Amino acid sequence: MVVNRSNLYVGQTVFFVHKEYNSLTKMKEDSIVECKITKIGRVYITINNGYPNRQFFIKSGNDYEFGIQEKENAIDGGILCFTREDAEKHLLKKKMMLELRNINYSEKTNSLNQLLLMKLAYEVGKLDFADDTMLKIPLPVNYKEMSEETLKSFLESDGEYE
Repeated sequence: MVVNRSNLYVGQTVFFVHKEYNSLTKMKEDSIVECKITKIGRVYITINNGYPNRQFFIKSGNDYEFGIQEKENAIDGGILCFTREDAEKHLLKKKMMLELRNINYSEKTNSLNQLLLMKLAYEVGKLDFADDTMLKIPLPVNYKEMSEETLKSFLESDGEYE
């Protein structure tokens, strides 16, 4: 994410996404905390949300799609998002990456059509969720019987299928 300093101001509401210890489950869980910008420097944005001040890189090199990196980016380092929606999208992306990483791909557990659908969705480039295009495309009822060419043309046509 590229941050434009001219759009920032002290007192602006931002959302801090980090891991927080849950005493009930005895585990660290993802959390979104609403806080305010307290200082805008040349290199860092500083927030104070009841914890010690936290600093975030203004120019971090696009490390995250929906937020900016914390200066002290330890294992549980947080990111700063400028809208609650971006914070929720960041957590959803983390969850999806974990789910996809943990899928056991094998000859016995995945059909060819499942693998083709995953590959086509990725290659066609419909996974740009800036406009949520992929989420709005209903799959045809008979997608399992469709050939690779038909699936590809379906995905490229934004869901129009005859």
